[in-house]
Amino acid sequence: MNPVKLLASRNLLVGIAILGAVFVAFVLLQTRSGAVADTMPSAERFSVPPAPTGDVVPLDTILAAYKQSRSTAIRKYRDSPFTTQVDTVTPVNKSGWAEAATAAGGRAMLYFTESQASAPAIAAGQSATFICADWQSGASGTVLMYGCGAVPMP
Repeated sequence: MNPVKLLASRNLLVGIAILGAVFVAFVLLQTRSGAVADTMPSAERFSVPPAPTGDVVPLDTILAAYKQSRSTAIRKYRDSPFTTQVDTVTPVNKSGWAEAATAAGGRAMLYFTESQASAPAIAAGQSATFICADWQSGASGTVLMYGCGAVPMP
């Protein structure tokens, strides 16, 4: 056996092992910091909720329609304000979002920007009317509603 070939192949294997370990460490650090898993869109995309023009409908009606066909639900209820009871309100302070509210027993998450979160104040257990700029499918069958705002009732 030639010792030079043995030394060269061993160095090559050690180098590949070190590069693999660095790659695995990098991936683990990124997933723990949330950089890879952070897919929340920026609040700048949804500056103001749309003006409500349709009839007020219960959120459960929208969620049922959304479950059957996302495009049909958006086309039919996009400008319709909806009523629901807020389950929880939590501060977000990420990607420009001020707070999030869960509604309909956790089946919907409503995200509010700083300008929309303060007026009127939203509290857990409160029933209110809202409108949101965009809807997306979330984990475990939830609907994520971005660019939401409370609709004052006459």
